[in-house]
Amino acid sequence: MIQTAAQPSLNKLLNLKNGPFVTLVIGRPQTKQAVRKTQLEFKQLLSYAHRQFERFVPQADWNGYERRLQQKLDPSFWLDGYGQTVIMLVTADQILTYYSRDAMANEVTVSEHPNLLPLVNHAQQFEYLLLALGRDRMRLFCGDRDQLIEFHLNDEAPTTMQKALGDNELRGGELNFTSKGDGGVVYHGHNDKKQEQAIDQKNYYQIVDQFVTSQFSRPLQLPVVLMAVPETQTLFRKVSKNPLLSEHVYLPLSPAQFSPAQYKDQLTQIVTQWYDQEITVIAQQYHQAVQKQQVAATPLAIFEAARAGRIRKLFLQRPEATEDDLDKVDLLSIVLTRLTLQNQGEVVTLTKEEMPAPVPRIALLRY
Repeated sequence: MIQTAAQPSLNKLLNLKNGPFVTLVIGRPQTKQAVRKTQLEFKQLLSYAHRQFERFVPQADWNGYERRLQQKLDPSFWLDGYGQTVIMLVTADQILTYYSRDAMANEVTVSEHPNLLPLVNHAQQFEYLLLALGRDRMRLFCGDRDQLIEFHLNDEAPTTMQKALGDNELRGGELNFTSKGDGGVVYHGHNDKKQEQAIDQKNYYQIVDQFVTSQFSRPLQLPVVLMAVPETQTLFRKVSKNPLLSEHVYLPLSPAQFSPAQYKDQLTQIVTQWYDQEITVIAQQYHQAVQKQQVAATPLAIFEAARAGRIRKLFLQRPEATEDDLDKVDLLSIVLTRLTLQNQGEVVTLTKEEMPAPVPRIALLRY
């Protein structure tokens, strides 16, 4: 699902003190050979930030900001990170650094409040949990689009049926007889064993569902994509009580010897399908709000609604990653983002084609 920006980390940044704040966004070099070019671009951004600093906050001391930022010219800083973009939020006493997988245009802003708009793009990742479930074992991955990282689960996790149910709990094991009171033995038939195994299966899947829901899905608020053969898909969905288990997005494949790299094409396909569904939902939300007359789409109407705390969801058009004109900063969207988040609203950035109407900003109102 699209993780919209109403997240605790962003809310904490709203309360940062020790301004003014300098926000720098710059493309991260993807090779050692590109570091020198990035260093030159970074110097240009620092020069531009200095001019903006003198223009908007002439009473503040630039020297401390410059001294800390100059340390980022070290080549190791650019090579140690990840992703395509580096975002730096600089206060009077610290630099907070974030890395985004998405490409963004170079940008500099100087303001009395933190500019959280680049971090909205960063926070808005397409994340999910992938549960690879077999008949008697499971693995769990954290997914971001077509990239997967496997969780290293502790010893208490129900990674196998044997571990989850224990020897004494297993009903469909090797023992297929019981003793009678007179010392005789009653042997179970084949059907009895199948019934016992079915009970084991159901109990195991319930334990797995409870574990994934309580330890990962619910606290992280991430949807679960199930990878399993069709028979397992059906049985697990019957016992699952996780409202975040995806109904329409799944991988009907055996997780035996599962390799994320091997299934990258399938992951790309389902994430694309999922994202398209999210965009469809956004369009539906917009049209429902239009019918209820709970939409603002002009700059003045959106600003007044944001200031009054009436925005429940704000859609902003993302600038193209190639737009490197430092003087074209969207100050209105920066202010709207801050006001919306301060009032517990959500902020979603979309491409021009994904916006539910042909305008750069749309607000869905609470009333």
